[in-house]
Amino acid sequence: DGPYRTVWDPLRFEVAKRPDRDEVYARAFIHLNLVQVTMGVAISLFVPEFLRVMATPPFYQAGNWVPIIVAAYLGQSWSLFLNTGLFIKERTELITWATWLGAAAAIAGYLALIPPLGGLGAALATLLSFIVLYWAVYRYSQREWPIAYRWAPVIRMLLAASVIGGLGFLLPPLPLLAAIAAKTALL
Repeated sequence: DGPYRTVWDPLRFEVAKRPDRDEVYARAFIHLNLVQVTMGVAISLFVPEFLRVMATPPFYQAGNWVPIIVAAYLGQSWSLFLNTGLFIKERTELITWATWLGAAAAIAGYLALIPPLGGLGAALATLLSFIVLYWAVYRYSQREWPIAYRWAPVIRMLLAASVIGGLGFLLPPLPLLAAIAAKTALL
């Protein structure tokens, strides 16, 4: 998301002046998601093999939480992309409020989920906090300066990613090279 945002962040203010701004914003959001969702699927698919090479068996379970963390950071990325209206309307204080809401969700989630679930609870609480952050930023931004994003392609990407990730998770234990080959085919 770093290189993309380096180019996009200043460009989005120029796009705001265009009559086709909504279409440009919508396409840019779809392209951002295409890259990030594809990378997220790749990371989620191959982390178990990476852990088999780089760690010892007690750490292998951590790979199960990676898709949740990847999803959480996708939510964070959305909040950084979808805040355009708040910058255009100079209402950046609403980003602070959204951040506080996300932080409150994180604290509540950590307190409620870590004691019974450990690392899985931490991953789920992180996901919850970034969903709250994204939701609040998007809601505030749309209220201040609406943009007609196209959500259908993004939802289709997320569904495809979930299916591919689920199939990767359901693969039986395979030798390292066979696992890499199977997951490469899925990707």
